[in-house]
Amino acid sequence: PVELEPAELLDYLANLVDRFGRDSGINARFVTDLQRMTLPRSVCFELVRIVQEGLVNIRKHSVARNVLVRMGRRDGWWALEIDDDGSGFPFEGRMSHEDLDLGRRGPLIIKERVRAIGGRMSIDSTPGKGARLEILIPQESGG
Repeated sequence: PVELEPAELLDYLANLVDRFGRDSGINARFVTDLQRMTLPRSVCFELVRIVQEGLVNIRKHSVARNVLVRMGRRDGWWALEIDDDGSGFPFEGRMSHEDLDLGRRGPLIIKERVRAIGGRMSIDSTPGKGARLEILIPQESGG
């Protein structure tokens, strides 16, 4: 999206996930309890790109049948989660952004985008059963 207004972010993400589900045949849902988010356009743009990249990776690599994208708040952070029931990453357990960097693991493009907006990222993986990508963005990063 070239001109995504912050007030449009949640609807845009819902439509993006819905379109992904229709195009891929993967059962995909977007859920949120938020009414609106106050973030700069640049952060909204990065969040859209992060979700797009996460969905592309799921389609290419995970063999998932179900995907759930959640947007909410947690302890002063905006929280974005992408869960799938696919093949997972080639490690068991939870790895932080730093762990992923040290082990040269995880989705490079997403790690760079999260870092660019001052966020934190972690991945929970159970090989053969799925993965959860969690991204936290400081609420004070805009608005």
